[in-house]
Amino acid sequence: MAKHDAKVSENFQKNTGDLDKMSEQDLLDRLNETIVEVETNDGYNTKEKLKIYALITSLSNSSEKDRKKFAQKIYKALR
Repeated sequence: MAKHDAKVSENFQKNTGDLDKMSEQDLLDRLNETIVEVETNDGYNTKEKLKIYALITSLSNSSEKDRKKFAQKIYKALR
């Protein structure tokens, strides 16, 4: 298995640093950046990509209170 690129997780953490102040559209735009990075990165196998996509979907559908929980799970999956 190829090593994961640390830049992807760092960019995700930087993009989601202010989740509680972020509008819904801004969140979706920033998540889209992560989706594109994961999609084009060969360091993730299909199973890992599907897990990350499922977590991103959960984050985008979650309430503002639960966003940080899902963001932390995504960050761990990206590492």
